[in-house]
Amino acid sequence: MKPAPSLSGAKSFSVVGTGKESGKTTTCNFLIWGAFKGKKMGITSLGMGGSQVPLKIPEGSLVALAKNCLLAKKLELLEETDAHTPWGPIVIGKSRDNSHGLVAGPLSNFDLIQVRGRLFDLGCELVIIDGSLNRLSSTSSRICDSFALSISYANFTPESFQEDLAFLLERLSISRGGALPPSFDQPFLLCQGEWIPFKAPHVPSEFSSRIDSVFLPGPLTCEKIEALGVSREGYSILVEEPWMVFLSFKEWSTLKKSGIKIECCLSSSLSFISLNKSSFPQKFPNPREALVEFGGAFSSLQVLDISSDG
Repeated sequence: MKPAPSLSGAKSFSVVGTGKESGKTTTCNFLIWGAFKGKKMGITSLGMGGSQVPLKIPEGSLVALAKNCLLAKKLELLEETDAHTPWGPIVIGKSRDNSHGLVAGPLSNFDLIQVRGRLFDLGCELVIIDGSLNRLSSTSSRICDSFALSISYANFTPESFQEDLAFLLERLSISRGGALPPSFDQPFLLCQGEWIPFKAPHVPSEFSSRIDSVFLPGPLTCEKIEALGVSREGYSILVEEPWMVFLSFKEWSTLKKSGIKIECCLSSSLSFISLNKSSFPQKFPNPREALVEFGGAFSSLQVLDISSDG
């Protein structure tokens, strides 16, 4: 297997997918046995991992999973955490030998952050997370330094596949703002280098002509942007993380045409995309090649065909 690029500095790595059967767990196995082979790693999942493909766990690895998972019986249990799931509390165990099984992990980003911290406390060099994207609790820069995106053609509208994928990649790769608000728990305006708190949803009229940035906490929707009441171009809207942008392709395009930028405060790097080639129809004779070439802005991303590379 070929190593994925830009992973050497990662301490925690998440794999997110475009939906069911996108190849997340297979991509995790590629990381575990390829790119990160030989490192002392912690392995977990956000919620119930893939039901079709088991995670392959190397001997000596630490695994955080629900106590009632069958795989838990193959581990040397080290501790029980405060995180709870319908499948029992999350426990951390050490794999006695090479094994495999389904992993049900923490259900919330908060619990996942706590569990990730314990894995590092127990000596892990890195943590790999079988994550998600098509659920609201996707991932966070507080969870992972880098992430991979697993793609299934079946998760998109066929007529607009490349357009929708380009839009998704653009949202996940939005740049960080040059200045950050003093906190993320309330709206702020940046005016002439000074952050000024304001009461949402409307920007006070005395600021609307001279703001440089607006920070909005929580999910970013078109309704929130329209409620600001700022119609001029040249300012940016800041969100805490790219995952919080909830805009349609049409809404996104309208903002770009109007000269309004969307930026984030925190981000983790998209290292590569993995491809479930079996999900593509025959009219895509070489999906891998098509994805590499479909957008100049993303052509530097490595595309892995998990049927051959994984």
